[in-house]
Amino acid sequence: MNKDCPKDKILNPKTNRCVSITGKIGKELLKTTTIKKDKNDCPKDKILNPKTNRCVSINGKIGQELLKKQSKTKPIKDNKKNKDDKNYKKNDKKRFKLNIKYPLNHSLNQKQVKKYIEASDVRTRPILRKIFDNTVHISFETMIRQLNKNIKDLIELVKTRGNNEIYFFMNFRKITKSNDWLYIYVKDYFDHYYPQYSIRIIHNLDNNHDGDIIVFIDDCIYSGMQMAENVSNIKNPKKLKNLIIFILCPYISTIGFDLIKQYFEYTDDLENNFLIFNKYSIDLPNIQDYLNGEEIDIINEYIDYDINNSYLIYFDHKLADQLSTITSIYSGYLLNEKNADIFNNLDLFSNKINLKKADFIPVINNCEKTRNLRLDATSCPHIPYSNKFKDYMKEYKKYKKYSHHSYENNKKIINKDKNNKSI
Repeated sequence: MNKDCPKDKILNPKTNRCVSITGKIGKELLKTTTIKKDKNDCPKDKILNPKTNRCVSINGKIGQELLKKQSKTKPIKDNKKNKDDKNYKKNDKKRFKLNIKYPLNHSLNQKQVKKYIEASDVRTRPILRKIFDNTVHISFETMIRQLNKNIKDLIELVKTRGNNEIYFFMNFRKITKSNDWLYIYVKDYFDHYYPQYSIRIIHNLDNNHDGDIIVFIDDCIYSGMQMAENVSNIKNPKKLKNLIIFILCPYISTIGFDLIKQYFEYTDDLENNFLIFNKYSIDLPNIQDYLNGEEIDIINEYIDYDINNSYLIYFDHKLADQLSTITSIYSGYLLNEKNADIFNNLDLFSNKINLKKADFIPVINNCEKTRNLRLDATSCPHIPYSNKFKDYMKEYKKYKKYSHHSYENNKKIINKDKNNKSI
């Protein structure tokens, strides 16, 4: 059995022992044995010539030829340097941070949904199951991913137009509305990834804006009436031309889309200008897609307002009012005779006292301790851009461990579930 010897020794085949290469026996063995050198046996200024098994200077002709062959097969790397360079580049690029307050997880609590349905009148139960099975909850992460697609649509438009300035048409006084909240995100996004573009807010078109891009931003367009009025109410005293009115909104109903277009076409001040929607908008699930007229009439008997054009959708950051969705149901008010009497005598826009007496089972996570006493201005899901959000979070941490969303760390796409869908 052959034996491996250290570099300074050689095997004596007669005794099968390693002997020094400088000794008498070792020198005699070297005359008849060739020791194959390793490339690491050569000094730093030399390289191994595999043909002669000798170290030659890297500055010589043979050494230069060997270096060229070596660089083609396996480049010489300084691993430590490359690793340091990689870390330097990684740390040198600042991460995009969210400067907006982000909401809690307000998905549907399926156990609470079951309790809610079972506690409602028998005739309403199969209808309520349809409603909750087809309700779409939009998480904060999902909305931001969708919004990012829309921002890229805007960037493509900006590049084709050759504009370096983008104007957001809005009333920006205090952060009390979702469009103000989203504007801050979009502004930070451009500042971080596309600093070459200038983002500005305008309140009118008194200046010379011929050919400029004017952006209207919103989180969700339901009926489209509010956005249609905002666009059509633009004052254009100088009759500016070639304006691009861009609607930046991730969720738009078909009805809302058509209404905004109609208002734009019939607004004289906007003649010779253009209306563009972002390409990646998602249509909203209308209640008429899932309930027939008789089923809708039964629900209307209990809540005393027409849900015929309601949408089965809500967000982590907002639950729309009763003009856009079934706010009372998502708020947990039971469909029973007691509540029907209360709703029949309720001023939906001002009366808070009667709703305190209503039967209530919350169905949305992290809304267990909160009632919506006004259906036109809901307080849960908790609105992150509300002045009361900070105070609420202090109270929230006292009775429940706070586990908030993190868009940067959550890279998994939310899967659809038949009982709690997410777009």
